[in-house]
Amino acid sequence: MFNELNNTNNVDIKIIDLNNFKTQHSQDFIIFGAGCAGIAITYFLKNVKKINSYIFCDNNPDKQNDNATVPIYSVKKTLSEENAIYLIGFIDNNMSKLQSAVMCLKDNGVKDDRIILVDMQSSWFDDTCISYTGAYLKTVYRKRNKTEIINKVEKICFLASGFSKDVENKSSGGSIGAICMQKKYLGDKYKDMLVEYPYYQYSTDMDMIFNKYWYIIGTLDAVHTIVKNECNTIYIVNDLFSAFALYILGKKYSFIFHGQGDIVQEWSLWGRKLTDREKAMIHKIEYVTIKDACNVSFPSNGAKWYFEQSLNKVVHYNSGLPLYNTIYDFPEEKKVYNIEKDESKITFLSIGQFTLLKGMDRIPEFIEHYIQYTGKKVRWIVVADGVLKKEVSDRMKQLQENGDIEYINIDYKISHAQIFYLMNISNIYLMLHRVSIFDFSTLEAMYCNKAVILSDIPGNCEYNIEDNIMMINDNIDWDTVCNYIDNYSYHGIENNRIYKQCFSDSMFVQRYNKFMDEFITTVESKS
Repeated sequence: MFNELNNTNNVDIKIIDLNNFKTQHSQDFIIFGAGCAGIAITYFLKNVKKINSYIFCDNNPDKQNDNATVPIYSVKKTLSEENAIYLIGFIDNNMSKLQSAVMCLKDNGVKDDRIILVDMQSSWFDDTCISYTGAYLKTVYRKRNKTEIINKVEKICFLASGFSKDVENKSSGGSIGAICMQKKYLGDKYKDMLVEYPYYQYSTDMDMIFNKYWYIIGTLDAVHTIVKNECNTIYIVNDLFSAFALYILGKKYSFIFHGQGDIVQEWSLWGRKLTDREKAMIHKIEYVTIKDACNVSFPSNGAKWYFEQSLNKVVHYNSGLPLYNTIYDFPEEKKVYNIEKDESKITFLSIGQFTLLKGMDRIPEFIEHYIQYTGKKVRWIVVADGVLKKEVSDRMKQLQENGDIEYINIDYKISHAQIFYLMNISNIYLMLHRVSIFDFSTLEAMYCNKAVILSDIPGNCEYNIEDNIMMINDNIDWDTVCNYIDNYSYHGIENNRIYKQCFSDSMFVQRYNKFMDEFITTVESKS
């Protein structure tokens, strides 16, 4: 790897092991992180030398990476060139960022002998970050404020980590999608109370930015900035770490849990590998946050069920009625290139990801049985990418050899307007999730007058108010399924009626008004 770096860029850079660095250098030095590795060097050497830490940014002062950055040109104002050695931390094989960091320094006139690459193992880096974060959390936990007493609520504040002007008005799921929806439909006043949806401003403190767990420390800091001067305010929170910040600050909050099970399970299901120390840290945060909340609500009863099945410690909490989402926006449809309506085939549409959770790998078998049973022509349009993409594609190629099947996979990001176009040229929305708390695209399909076929699991069954959804389980009755598909127009109209009756924006507002009334009564009654 390093020979490739040197040969490709005509450089001769030294590489050292971090553990040996302290005994080899006496100068002041400047640290750059390839990715977030800078925190590890900073933490390790904090008592050894004068340190100035910077996130890597390329040599264009106007171009910055996703985090807060300090352009290279400002470094020279901090330490004189002759007294500075430039350390670039990297973890394992992070080649692209490492190469960019090296060339950035060279483009700014830094010679090879003043650049040192610091080799770290990811396991060591993870331990360093979690030690730093654990120490930080212990400090703030010891300083926890007493719970505020509120005689009369004057303001309601909705929070979601990462909420900013950049993400507002963009279709999204999770906590960001929820707060965008809340702001659009609930407005800025409820009865005689102000309602606010503050943006998050994250600290440029380098310890926060470099840290692997910046989203915990950074959220605590951002929420503290938002609420430090507030009183007689209650908070409705859409993410765990903002709720934890309010717990530390002694504020009255209700927590809307948007996860698929507890946080550790959800991250594990999405492929994130967690150490035992990480799991313990997250579980502790989750436990105290949920236990202390005035109310914990979920976007569906299915979401609540998954949470209670997965949490490895029993948490006693006050539970509220489900707060179902609605559709955030209704764009004019925009055509997807080269995909037309085809009346000669039954068109199934699936939207999600090629993962086990989304169950895309189960759909080829469903289509195979349907064709064998009916002999009809089928088109399956899938808007998805992910780890199971090749497996599903290979299976569909096998089916295409034996039947009249058209398979279209859109594996790139398309606009919400294009999603609506695909809805309107399809007959059936089909998803066979293994886990689903409340699939947003199902709501859109119902609004668009589409028949809907879903796996019979918690979360999905809550759309099936009047047998309007075809629920698929192990005891599938193909006569019933085929009859539902044959009458897709009727079932689509019924789904639209159920959407308006149960999941429209007016129903969204009614549920939240009731939720806020109960929250206010709970807070004021305990004063």
